[in-house]
Amino acid sequence: GLAEVVAAERLLRDGPNELRPPRGTPECVKFGRQLAGGLQCLMWVAAAICLIAYGVQEGEGDRGSSDNLYLAIALIAVVVVTGCFGYYQEFKSTNIIASFKNLVPQ
Repeated sequence: GLAEVVAAERLLRDGPNELRPPRGTPECVKFGRQLAGGLQCLMWVAAAICLIAYGVQEGEGDRGSSDNLYLAIALIAVVVVTGCFGYYQEFKSTNIIASFKNLVPQ
């Protein structure tokens, strides 16, 4: 083997000889992915268009229907609720897989 002085020097320089688990994805990033993935992007765009249409109606002084505002609020609510459910499911499945790792002898 190596001399103790050389081994101590390498230990200080390189650190211990061990495998480190990869860094996990932060929870806020996981939640953001649930809010901005796939069909949710289309729904965000639709909500923005509804808000713009409502703003144009209000800007022209047309105090008619507020349907565009209600539709935008409904779309945003659907995206947020489905995002929360998706995040919760991902959180549970991650914890289940982590519990399987604890069952494997090391």
